[in-house]
Amino acid sequence: MFLITRSSPIAHLSLACALAIFAPACGGAQTLGDVAAQHLDDHADDASGWGDVLEEMPADLGAATAELTETAAALVKEMTDLPAPGHVELKDLSADLARFQGKAGADFLAAAKREAGKASAFEYVVLGVPELDDFFKNAEETYALAYQATQALANLKRISSKALGAKVEAGPELQSQVAKALLLHEPPAVAAELRALDEMSRTLARLVPEIGARAAKLVASGQALVAAAPATITNPKVLAHLGTVQQGVTRSLHVVKSSATLLEGLTKDLASFKS
Repeated sequence: MFLITRSSPIAHLSLACALAIFAPACGGAQTLGDVAAQHLDDHADDASGWGDVLEEMPADLGAATAELTETAAALVKEMTDLPAPGHVELKDLSADLARFQGKAGADFLAAAKREAGKASAFEYVVLGVPELDDFFKNAEETYALAYQATQALANLKRISSKALGAKVEAGPELQSQVAKALLLHEPPAVAAELRALDEMSRTLARLVPEIGARAAKLVASGQALVAAAPATITNPKVLAHLGTVQQGVTRSLHVVKSSATLLEGLTKDLASFKS
């Protein structure tokens, strides 16, 4: 899991991939934030939809992910024989989103990977403890959906605004404004991207509130895991790092809570796409 913002050079990674970015062996002095900022500058006046312009994420989510990054680095350093990490891709969020996977201007999880230059984006740690592994997977998917929906909405408004020559905002008129933009004779590539975002938004309008509602149960599950961990973790290698694992769950909970708040706002922003 990671976050790209224009204002902060701190990138957020999953528990499994923190050192993949920050370890000296990886090289490269440029941070994810630097790469994203440069990309935003490069495409600020891009009249086409092409470019996967990545929106800045909320500050509270950035702070939560930065804290988790610290724990991620500690856990990966301490536990050198972890199983292979899990991966979250667009198709994992919903079967209805699978057709957009890998498509420029639609798959923003893949776009974030390209921006970072790292295949390890949107990974989650696997400890070999089923309850913990499921929690980290669900937490990562919650964050990934918030990220995907944020970027889709931002690009939908950006392209529609350029097509209509007027600022398009989220709200009850968003879908109708997008429909107007689709009637214009835009370049084929731009029209195709806008159409894809319009179609995706209909899925997101259903999926975002569903996952947002589940976040409360995920938080309760994570809290229970922290409390029960000393008794339920039987793997001695994991138990030896109990404090770091509990901190990883606790800080993942902060990310889930911030993501849930973001999903609540996105639910309202996407309401006009509900059929």
